[in-house]
Amino acid sequence: MLGILVASSLVRIFAPLKEVEVLPIKDLDIVGFSARGEWTDIHIKDLGELKFLREAGYRYEVLIEDVESYISTVAWAYHNTNDVYNLLVNYKNSHPTITKLDTLGFTYEGRPIVAIRITDNPYINEGEPGVLVMGLHHAREWPALEIPLFFIDTLLRGYGSDPFITNAINNLDIWIIPLVNPDGHNYSRTVYSMWRKKQEVFPELWNVRRGSQQELWWTPRMGDPKGGMGAIQLQVPQTILTRILIAVPRCSAKTR
Repeated sequence: MLGILVASSLVRIFAPLKEVEVLPIKDLDIVGFSARGEWTDIHIKDLGELKFLREAGYRYEVLIEDVESYISTVAWAYHNTNDVYNLLVNYKNSHPTITKLDTLGFTYEGRPIVAIRITDNPYINEGEPGVLVMGLHHAREWPALEIPLFFIDTLLRGYGSDPFITNAINNLDIWIIPLVNPDGHNYSRTVYSMWRKKQEVFPELWNVRRGSQQELWWTPRMGDPKGGMGAIQLQVPQTILTRILIAVPRCSAKTR
């Protein structure tokens, strides 16, 4: 049951979330849980933490012994950061009458935050009901990027042939930001796959160099150090730009 843990591991503890989240485990990183309270999955780096679980009487199972090695075998199936930009340009070029690309702004590391607008008159604000879809807030959650990309592809392929899709595009103002967190996504794809946040650093709150996983000083204003939202989240480019997108007349994607 113990196995040999290399680098970091995915471990399932057979206990409910509310019980696991208060365990004295260093850098506790909860990655999933059963709604029925049957188990909680954690990402763990220190073999000694498993000794604590065993001595405390918890039943657990090592699901993936070496997370980084496992991810390296499946990474090919997911789009990387540059793939997304190229795909959006290709979609716009292949469907010029119903799409428009809009760079909302730039991230801490200078990457564009790109939205694609899908509607029958993408350069005109017709006041139609708006739909806003956003993907990949958390850097390591790669499937959250694939879903909006699949949505874009489905809409564009179906326009003119699928009555439901055609009607939706003709009567809605659809905006999709498939990659909200390109900095974090790129870091997760190229440096450390389990990275969850963005790359921006707030020196007044963290004693940390950019791009590291070291989190020595933390205050509740930052939210949970492993990715929970804090008040400072409202100040980062992704949040500010999305709020502007919803608020200004550039589109109709208000809350309706």
